[in-house]
Amino acid sequence: MRVRVAALALIAAACGGKRREPPPPVAPIPSCVAALGQAATLPPAERTAAVLRGCPLCGPSFAPLIPAADGHPDLAAMNALIAACQTGCRGTAIGAWRSQLSDLEPGPGVARPWKALAEACPATMHAAPPTARFVGAAWWGLVTIGQRLVDAAPGLPADQAAALAAARAALWIPLPPWTVTGAGLVAPPGVARPGLPWRHITVTDQAILIGRLPFGRFTEAGFAVDGGPTPYPGQPLAGDPAAALAALTPPPGLRDAVDPPVVIAPIAAPATRLVAALRALGAQPVALAVAVPDAPGGWHGAIAAHALTIAPASGPRVRLDLAAARIAVVAADGAVRASAPWPDAASPRARRQAALAIARGVAVELALALPADLQVADVAALLDDCLAAGATGLALAPDGADAAAAPQPAFDAAALAKAAQP
Repeated sequence: MRVRVAALALIAAACGGKRREPPPPVAPIPSCVAALGQAATLPPAERTAAVLRGCPLCGPSFAPLIPAADGHPDLAAMNALIAACQTGCRGTAIGAWRSQLSDLEPGPGVARPWKALAEACPATMHAAPPTARFVGAAWWGLVTIGQRLVDAAPGLPADQAAALAAARAALWIPLPPWTVTGAGLVAPPGVARPGLPWRHITVTDQAILIGRLPFGRFTEAGFAVDGGPTPYPGQPLAGDPAAALAALTPPPGLRDAVDPPVVIAPIAAPATRLVAALRALGAQPVALAVAVPDAPGGWHGAIAAHALTIAPASGPRVRLDLAAARIAVVAADGAVRASAPWPDAASPRARRQAALAIARGVAVELALALPADLQVADVAALLDDCLAAGATGLALAPDGADAAAAPQPAFDAAALAKAAQP
């Protein structure tokens, strides 16, 4: 009996003195690849959450990161995820992260615990200086998933490897135009067109800047940011605007690209500043950047292009004078054929909307004499009204143009429409 016990002891010692653990479960790579492909078909704001839900590559689902990104972390779920993913961070760094999570409240500081973890454990967040602005709960989930896919790729069968490559190529996650501080300009609400804008013109009170907008990609090296040669906000506009914008190349393989550059201007900035920037751009067609409603677990501050293009008008058009509350029919040669005050309605905007009834099928030309209190948000509302009226676009009128020539005593849609005929 003693010999048998001794033999068992020797066997136990040879095996490390403890029971062998079963091998970890095979990561659900095929289901994650399918989730990446499905995410590519969703509205841009919903793609991040779809990836986090569909790729539990550490074992537990990354779905708890979705409320955590909005400042509502489930501490038990966060602890389980960080343990399952074996980040390799020191215990003191994980402890500080837990402490900051427990004090977290919704608002501007929701990324603070994750940024502190990135500083203490840079390998965990895979965030180089140009991409550190995006660090947060969603970022950690995406870069962890990206690294797991990289680790699994060499052992995949050929068909799964090809499916992974196709899913990576199809999925583009638009990131918000944030500066290095992790903040950005607040764009106005408005009607967005489908598709992904990729060039921007950012208007501040000091400069006009241009550049590429950032996108998140799953690549053979992991989750990465494609932000062009100069991270947002880009570089000051110099020389010919058309040439400077043409020098920017689109991200390779970007689906549903919106070609007109988006003009990003703060929602409460004076409209005169925006109009001055548009005039500096000359004949370049652009679209005003409008805010995308925040999606759970997505990126706050995401933007889209307004559905109505701002570009020079040709042919007959309608001129809108906001300062004088008048509208005019303008011939192709620029001559005003008839003008009238806006019709009566319950509010100034309702009067403007009623006046725009004659704009269907033609461009609206905005007189440059603007009310002093007009803001960028009001320009976005004007674009919405022009779109609803059936206008083909918005243009800036020439210097000194108004809507006072060939006046009619009152607004008469039929008479104005007749005046538009050659």
